[in-house]
Amino acid sequence: MINMSNALETWINLVSIQDIDAVVNLYADDGVLLGTFSDEIRQGQVKIREYFDFFLNKKPHATVIDYKKHIVDDNNYSVNGFYDF
Repeated sequence: MINMSNALETWINLVSIQDIDAVVNLYADDGVLLGTFSDEIRQGQVKIREYFDFFLNKKPHATVIDYKKHIVDDNNYSVNGFYDF
């Protein structure tokens, strides 16, 4: 199971190996994605999958430049940052 301490590392690894099912499953059913290469706010796993269908097809390999975690409670958090692809 993913946890707050390894969430970003897990996301980076899954994006870099283009595992779309695993990437999409990192997001809550009603999660929100502000995709790096998109001008659309995507909510829900169906819309998030649409973005990653496009993005992972580019075969990205990501590295983290900087990031911030926002912890709401033990079960809710977000991780946002700058990445190099």
